[in-house]
Amino acid sequence: QNLDFDNMADLPEEALGPRTYQRGDAVEGEIVRIDDDGIVMSVGLKMEGMVPLNEMRSISTDELERLSPGDTLLVALVGGRGPSDMALLSVDQAREHLWWRELQDCLENGSTVTARVTGHNRGGMEVDYKGIRGFVPFSHLAPVEDPGAANGEGRDGADLEQRMGQECPFNVLEVDQSQDRLVLTEKAL
Repeated sequence: QNLDFDNMADLPEEALGPRTYQRGDAVEGEIVRIDDDGIVMSVGLKMEGMVPLNEMRSISTDELERLSPGDTLLVALVGGRGPSDMALLSVDQAREHLWWRELQDCLENGSTVTARVTGHNRGGMEVDYKGIRGFVPFSHLAPVEDPGAANGEGRDGADLEQRMGQECPFNVLEVDQSQDRLVLTEKAL
């Protein structure tokens, strides 16, 4: 069988069937309906899937209210079956993939990202970038006004406690999606 077609539109229907999808693939799907269980979507030929509530946390309430049948959304194929035996889909995983790529781009071109401070531990400050957990080592935090706090001395929890929940700009120091590792810095700013 010769699959030498100039573009996707020339492909026979079978070539684009659901079985060509791999788990984890991100695909553009069309919203069929939105109900209490989640979002039912049409992805590819004669294939419906369901995005359950726990796979659409990245959709804000405002965004959800604006969505309607016929709109397209990027979803990842999670594999397995959801309600009514539909394929399980995830908006969060599809977006997370894009966000890791965004972080990689920021690392390469030196642009900043905005992350929210979520906590701290012995080594530094914990932050959240669109649901991806990141870390800022003490040595990479912006200097504090207090003279005794330079080079990390006097950097107690109180200083970091004040920053809880703040959205701050950072540069990307290290990105490794396979290890779920994101390290940020304020020093370069």
